[in-house]
This record gives sequence, C-alpha cells and structure tokens, in this order.
Amino acid sequence: MQKKRADVEKQIIDMINSGQYPEGSKLPRERDMAESLGIGRNLLREAIAVLETLGLLEVRKREGIFVKKMPTNEIVGNLKMIRLWPADFAPQLMEVRQAINMLAVDWAARRRTDEDIRKLWECFRNFENTPLETEEDRHASARWENVLHALVVDSAHNVILSRIYEGISFLMELNNDMMHMTLMNVNRGWVGHIIEQHRHVIEAIEARDSKAASRWMQGHFDDTIRGLGLEKSVEPVRTLI
Repeated sequence: MQKKRADVEKQIIDMINSGQYPEGSKLPRERDMAESLGIGRNLLREAIAVLETLGLLEVRKREGIFVKKMPTNEIVGNLKMIRLWPADFAPQLMEVRQAINMLAVDWAARRRTDEDIRKLWECFRNFENTPLETEEDRHASARWENVLHALVVDSAHNVILSRIYEGISFLMELNNDMMHMTLMNVNRGWVGHIIEQHRHVIEAIEARDSKAASRWMQGHFDDTIRGLGLEKSVEPVRTLI
C-alpha cells in the first residue's frame, strides 16, 4: 500500500528533529529523496507543500528545499510538532482563531480606548488601500488583515488573552495568509467584501456596541469558513451574540 502523505510528512519531520537535516540545511534533490523514502515524486511534492505551509520548509526557486529556522517561542514550537495533519489542522486552528477573536471583539467594544481606535483605523486604511496587482501585494493585504485582528485582541485589554494570541501568532499569520490567498483565487471580490466587514467591526467597537461587533466578526468567520468549505468541521462560536 502506498504511504499516506501524513506518513511522509512525519518522516521528514523526524529527520529534521533528529538532526539529520538541521535548521538552514538543504534537503536532497527531489528524485534522490523520493527514492530514499521509497515513494513517488508526486507524493513527496504534496508532503513538502504541506510542510512549507506549516512553516517547516522553504522552497527556493532554482536553489532547492531548505529547513527553516524554527521560532524560539515554546508554544509555537510545540504546536508545530503536534500531530494535527491537514485534515484536522485547518478546522481546529480556525476554531481557535474564532474563539479568541470572538472573545476579543466583545471585550474590545467594552474596553477600547481612543488610542485603540486610532490604531485600528490606521491599520484599516493600510488594509483598504493595499493594491492587489501582484502576488506580493496580495500577501501584504493578508498581513494587514492579520495585524488588524491582532489590534482587536490588544483592544480587549486582557493581558492573558494577548499573550495567548502572541504565543500562536506565527500560526495565525501563516494560516491567515494561506486562507487569504486561497479565497482571493476563488472569489475576486473577496477582499472588498472583508474590507467592509472589518469596517463594520471597527465602527461597532468605536460605538462600544459589543453585540454588533460580535455579529460582524462572527459573520466574517462564517463567510471565511464557508468559502474554505469547512462548514462541517468548524463549530461556530455564538455564545457572545
């Protein structure tokens, strides 16, 4: 029976953890590596693509595949190594993102300061005005959206929640970038749609309307979940609405 992709991913991770391929090192050529693992090159490519998405590998054009330097943050390191392979990883991370953001937006509407609002609108303008002409532009758009969510968490003024968010910020950013790029490819009007959703979220926070802020944030996550086809595997967080 052909090896499953998750088995190949685990083998590569085990080789990295054992020191066979330390941080910064280059993996063997695709043909050689596939042969040594006893798998086809297509299966190897799929596994590498997943590990690149998770931030473990970096594929450099014309140079090869390299082991990335891992974040020193202990929480991030542990999360990267848990056995949440793609079938489970995306929906479970989405549930965590959703839970944190739904708590944060409710508290932000109750506790926000004028300085919080200034930062939120400044970030929103950068998000809104980012062009989408090149791939780098689109990655920049994803980064601004991610920063905006982080500012909402900061506006909640709960140090513990902020530290939890910071602890998994690498995964949040990686996941947000992947989703942003995917949904832009599927729906050309996606960015314009979520810009308006974020505008309403900020307006509700500024008005100290926690119910409206929660509704708009949940609507944003509902649309994202549907757009990614994860409706059956992600449970909405509605306790604050």
